Amino acid sequence: MSAQSAGGDTGDVSRHGSREFNLIEDWLKEIGGFDFSPQNHNMLRSRLRRVMKQFEIRTFADLGAKLRSKEGLDVQSAVVEAVTTNHTKFFREKAVLSYFESSILPRYKPGSRLRIWSAACSTGEEAYSLAIIASRQLGQVDASRQISILGTDISQTVVDAAALGQFNSKQIANLSSSQIQQFFNTGDSNTFKVNAPLRRMCTFRRLNLNANKYPFNNQFDVVFCRNVLYYLAPEVQSEILVKIHERTKTHGWLITSVAESVRNLEALWEPVAIGVYRRVGD
Repeated sequence: MSAQSAGGDTGDVSRHGSREFNLIEDWLKEIGGFDFSPQNHNMLRSRLRRVMKQFEIRTFADLGAKLRSKEGLDVQSAVVEAVTTNHTKFFREKAVLSYFESSILPRYKPGSRLRIWSAACSTGEEAYSLAIIASRQLGQVDASRQISILGTDISQTVVDAAALGQFNSKQIANLSSSQIQQFFNTGDSNTFKVNAPLRRMCTFRRLNLNANKYPFNNQFDVVFCRNVLYYLAPEVQSEILVKIHERTKTHGWLITSVAESVRNLEALWEPVAIGVYRRVGD
């Protein structure tokens, strides 16, 4: 593919595309640690072009200039929204959730407080799935008193959607009719809102996992960081896992996707099961 055909840009071709396109990749890596493999470049270009059309930006060079401009906050936010993959669903990867339900939750005494962090929470399906699991095991009243779940994401749009807790029939297709009846309030035939006890358990905030420091006063008992690490450069993955370690209680838990592994950090995280790690004691 020529530099011209890659979006109307001219200039030297380096790495996997036009110089201008590569500068946008560099910006994405700087602000979020995103690392797109060559096979994902067509997808990335397509998503960037949607943003360019929205803001009437003609070339990748113009887009790159906007991204590095103090006046380009709207464009910056739109690009992050576009490149972040927010595909999620309730009870995704049931194996690790089953481990959480059967082997982690029972370790905590009745009445004890449990702080859970759903990092890269997208529109909240993971956080609400954890709230449902806790409610089934403890009862909704006790769960809402004992369990606090923080969901964070780099995208303000999906954080706002998660806080609203409203889903359509397609989004909750993975839930049983009894779960829907117990944990959701039905608006019209295609609107289902998470009920009040579940929403009380869950708080949602915007956070870039690539930030230098996480703004948490208290450590977490369990951290879920799933289906996000493999979008990031290896060195960024390690930095994030070190920072998560700092914000996790001694012998606390890290849950990743079954497709992600914690590499070269055995001194910090002890593998327990596929996708399940425990913070090594100090």
